[in-house]
Amino acid sequence: MQLLFYIFVLTLTLVISLRWGLFCSLIFSGLISVLIIVVFSLHAHVIPYLVLFFPTVIVGYLSCLARPANEIGGPEKLIAWYPLADIMTYLCGMVAISISFITLINLKNYADVNEKFTKILEKIIQNYPKTFFDFTKIEKIKYYLILYKTFVISFSWVLIIFTIWYITMHIVSNLGLSPRPRENISSSLRMNRLSIPIFATAVATLLFGSTPSIIAASTTGAFFSGFLLSGFARLHFVTHEKNQRLLILLLAYISILFIIPMFVIAAYGLTETTRSIIMTPESQKKSRTKSDV
Repeated sequence: MQLLFYIFVLTLTLVISLRWGLFCSLIFSGLISVLIIVVFSLHAHVIPYLVLFFPTVIVGYLSCLARPANEIGGPEKLIAWYPLADIMTYLCGMVAISISFITLINLKNYADVNEKFTKILEKIIQNYPKTFFDFTKIEKIKYYLILYKTFVISFSWVLIIFTIWYITMHIVSNLGLSPRPRENISSSLRMNRLSIPIFATAVATLLFGSTPSIIAASTTGAFFSGFLLSGFARLHFVTHEKNQRLLILLLAYISILFIIPMFVIAAYGLTETTRSIIMTPESQKKSRTKSDV
């Protein structure tokens, strides 16, 4: 129930950001944050998730940034919109930072779980004294579970926020509430080139211990999710107008229930990092602050 509430609030935040800009979305986020703190005051573990407003607001803001196309070598009288590849990279980075913060804040809760887990083991040993436990391995397992949970949460929130953005963009574009035009997601949804060294560094840092590994797990999960989305976008693009398109895509979506196919699709997305920029006539651009692409 709390997850659905967060998704609903993040959707409203994104709509406000796309329609009225950064300032209004920040005010709305602040008011909703106060409301959540009051409502969920007894559930302290919920409060850190308020930082997820930050990537949502920024993604909405970046989606509406544009500049004259001739400033980046394009034709005259056209507007170039902020590349979706850069938006996705920012989204992954901000979600990674947010989930790292949440995990580090909630480490006390993990410590409580570890203490309960240890007490359960002690009772088992008392009841079954002949049972052998390697406590060194048990501690490692508990530590890896924390990293796994951080990876999954970060991975999931990139998917959730992108889905919210995708659906919201369709709605506000059809209603004429957003200046950014609808674009071909299958050709423009890629990751920025900078995402590859960031992802590689995060994977390498997983070998370290303590806090760096938690941050690395969050970063790995977020960028892995971004590459997975990019891989599916490429599949949609290359199967366009193919007779077996529906069957191929259906098998691809079903296959992500298994780990190896998921890694293959993410690797497919990793092999192409481009920055497709959509352009529209200046007359179609509504009033909005300009910024660099």
